[in-house]
Amino acid sequence: MADPMINLQTAGMIRNGKMLIKGIRGQFLIDADQAKIDAVVVKYSIPQSVLQKFPDLVGLMLQTESMDEAEREYWYQIMPVMTDEQINKLRNILVNEKEQLTRLDEEYNKDLRNLNDKHIIEWEDFTRKQKRKEVAEAEAKSEVTEKEKEAQLLKELEQTQGEK
Repeated sequence: MADPMINLQTAGMIRNGKMLIKGIRGQFLIDADQAKIDAVVVKYSIPQSVLQKFPDLVGLMLQTESMDEAEREYWYQIMPVMTDEQINKLRNILVNEKEQLTRLDEEYNKDLRNLNDKHIIEWEDFTRKQKRKEVAEAEAKSEVTEKEKEAQLLKELEQTQGEK
């Protein structure tokens, strides 16, 4: 009987600071700073065989929020003796976590964009009303000024006609 776990593989190569991971829902990229990975390799004394066979797991474990340093150390050291099924289960867990967090981030960003769009519309509406109010006030002031000038001109006209 075939293993029900999906056999996930990755290119394991870092390009432009990203590593391609193939997950259950498709492919996605994770941040993969080679300098950070090199530091992790030294810090945890990751066996070379792990780096060659499972570069995606090294990157995924580096980024997972569900492991502390002791757990990372444990997994890095035990991977060489794990069975393929165990490796696939670990990979599936880490990929699933990453996919769910990515999905949540996308939903959060979408909600944030929608909220920002709503506030932009409200702000534009507010500024439009303010401009209309300012134009109306300016027109009213201009109308008063024109009436005052008109009254002044009529008064001057009356005075000039009265002098004749």
